[in-house]
Amino acid sequence: MFEVPQLEVISLSRDLHYQLRDPQTESALAMVAPVAVGELREEKGFKRFLRSKGPGRFPGENVHIPRITFGVGDREGRTFFFVDRAEKLAGHGCMPHYAVVDVGGGVIGYTTNDHRQSLVPPDGPVDAEGMTLLSGRGHLRDRDHEVVCDMVARVAMNPEATAEPGVRFMGRDGALLAQMRGYDSTKVEFAPQAPQLVRALVTALMIAGRVDERLQVSIITSGYSAPEPVQAPGEPYPGYQDVHSSYMRYQEEFIEWYKKEMNKRGRIAAAGG
Repeated sequence: MFEVPQLEVISLSRDLHYQLRDPQTESALAMVAPVAVGELREEKGFKRFLRSKGPGRFPGENVHIPRITFGVGDREGRTFFFVDRAEKLAGHGCMPHYAVVDVGGGVIGYTTNDHRQSLVPPDGPVDAEGMTLLSGRGHLRDRDHEVVCDMVARVAMNPEATAEPGVRFMGRDGALLAQMRGYDSTKVEFAPQAPQLVRALVTALMIAGRVDERLQVSIITSGYSAPEPVQAPGEPYPGYQDVHSSYMRYQEEFIEWYKKEMNKRGRIAAAGG
């Protein structure tokens, strides 16, 4: 799976089930299915009141989405690795981080995004085609949280822009390791020198993109609906309880910052500033 020059994620008819395939040959490489689904938590009392207060900039901002762990494996049920979507707490609209974990519970790496930077509008130089570059917002990280790839997005700054948008995955030495063409591409192209770690993390990110899209759409249209896990209840791998512990602390801290920041912006807007 990590040797093909291109990879594609196909959504299947069963909710939150996917197939990874080689788009050049259309051969199946792996199947993706939810194997563990967390419980929907409804906050009560004063904490729920505090979470719900605010301008609600993003759809689903005040919705809790439980943790969902996906197994990536073959049709016979053998798992290659897990892609673990962290719980999203109510109180912000950012997409949560993902952990990529081997079958023995060893963390391979993480896909992350800077929640604060997600609130900052693009302000870089605009080229002749009406496009600008966004970097430093999304990263692929190793098991020690060290950055192995910066995700550099090329985005349109006006409706008349006709150039192709996309995302490039740049290594620490500035080398191009992989790229997606288009805003919402289901395909990724790997550079020949892309290491297996980068290929695994990019693959996880491609899965994450489809999952985030499905969950976000469901929240906007009909609210959260839990998928049916294909495994019996229980922890899918050793160390399951702790793999997102540092991110959950970050998320709590961000929610407090976000609430204050939105209130400050609201006061400035009300004052005509």
